[in-house]
Amino acid sequence: MEPPFKLIFIIIAILIVLTIWFLTIKYFLFPLFFQPKLRTNETFDFLENQNLKFIDKRTLNNKERKTNPFNYKKRISFKKMYSVRAEYILVGYSKTQKKHRFFWVELTKWYLFHLKFLYEILTEEKVGKSRRLKFKEIEDPNIIAELQNDYQTKTILVTDKCPACENVVSDKITECPNCGLNLVA
Repeated sequence: MEPPFKLIFIIIAILIVLTIWFLTIKYFLFPLFFQPKLRTNETFDFLENQNLKFIDKRTLNNKERKTNPFNYKKRISFKKMYSVRAEYILVGYSKTQKKHRFFWVELTKWYLFHLKFLYEILTEEKVGKSRRLKFKEIEDPNIIAELQNDYQTKTILVTDKCPACENVVSDKITECPNCGLNLVA
């Protein structure tokens, strides 16, 4: 029979290797290769419900990230361990109001189905789908002023034909198939 300290040493070594493996995947490989991306159809659907035309979507810069629009807690949690999230700013243009509207977008994606299920059981909080979107209109006047300056350039709404080559296009595409003009500001 082996001494108990040898068995304990083996268990600790295995736990250390598994911890390093988990942390490498969680903080390096998964964000690098599997960061959740906002799908075009999700953005178009949301903006159509708001009677807006798609102008732009982008990730948050450092200043915007510091505002913490979704009140994300800066502590270790079960949810952070088994999910990954991305934040975006979505810009839409209202033809009737002739102005831009800006939205925070939070996209949370769970690694695996069983981890989401386990989280729901342990916290008694309903997560829903393994991919969850939250939209929130930006209300801070300073951020709105900055964003309006960024998007102050003349906006030409393309509904049926490309302004450069007059080719017939759909309002759901972001690039003219004929001339390659970027149809998104």
